[in-house]
Amino acid sequence: MILLSGPTGSGKTTTLYACVQQIDRRRRHVLTIEDPIEYELRYATQWQVRPGMRGGEFADLIRASMRHDPDYIIIGEMRDGETVETALRATESGHTVISTIHADTALQTFERLRSLMPHERERASTYTLAQQVKAVLNQRLVKTLCQGCAHKGSAKEILEAHDLAQLGIDADVPVRRHNSSGCDLCNRTGISGRTLLLDALLITLGPGQRNSVYEALTKNVNAIVGEDGVIVHTRREGLVDLVLNGLVDPRAAMSYLEE
Repeated sequence: MILLSGPTGSGKTTTLYACVQQIDRRRRHVLTIEDPIEYELRYATQWQVRPGMRGGEFADLIRASMRHDPDYIIIGEMRDGETVETALRATESGHTVISTIHADTALQTFERLRSLMPHERERASTYTLAQQVKAVLNQRLVKTLCQGCAHKGSAKEILEAHDLAQLGIDADVPVRRHNSSGCDLCNRTGISGRTLLLDALLITLGPGQRNSVYEALTKNVNAIVGEDGVIVHTRREGLVDLVLNGLVDPRAAMSYLEE
């Protein structure tokens, strides 16, 4: 299972389609279950969810999809406990499941999934989740500086010493800062488009080595970060990359970090 999370309007569905574009759909059977279908994909089977109709819900279509022998099942969104449980059952039967869910961080994605699980089957579903999840990618969109008019300078001219320490960048490193006057290229806003700010969690452990992941999910989800075989890319690391590449204003980066 691969999960894409983030707040509303953060581009989760666009990233989901980008993932599908990387699959060789002529050799692999890709089946999508969406509400609504936003893009038409060549060489993929796309099913539209019919809420309120018998057999037309997400969970019903996931169950039906497993009889069509897909290699990848793409689920538009995890909305309820039945969808989560059925998707986990699909991963157990050997299908790769890629889906989106609303959550603010990669770690909070696990809490969000557990909150959707039925209480009487929470432990069993959590165990399956710990066994099957491969990666969680959390994203949000941040404004990028106009490269035509952004001011150039050093980090120490913009940020205080404690802010530099919090970001973990050198005081003399060259950065760009927002030009409030803007230029013709950015329509006098100083901003040119948006880019992804990511934090990610990858679990490289085999199925027989994931008991510690299960224990962390049931007790303290933050403990997953310290487990062997778990690779974490934090939001702070993503912000530092964006600041050093001149795409984000350092002061704006501090506000994103606080969020």
